[in-house]
Amino acid sequence: MSAINEYEYQQIHDKRLAESICVAATVKVVAFDPAKMTVDVQPLSKHLQNGKYESQPPILGVPVACTRCLLYTSDAA
Repeated sequence: MSAINEYEYQQIHDKRLAESICVAATVKVVAFDPAKMTVDVQPLSKHLQNGKYESQPPILGVPVACTRCLLYTSDAA
């Protein structure tokens, strides 16, 4: 494979990868794992599939970034 073809292939690959990454979405948190600091979420928006709007599948194991937070428990005194 020539250097130009490799470059073009890499550009196409990078573009498709970037298009598949969702960095912001409106979701409902359905589960939280405080030990792993991850959440399972359900996207609230629907997408068009075969002429009708359908719910998107849940997204599991999303890392939670917390720069400054306190975790509260119900048994705290």
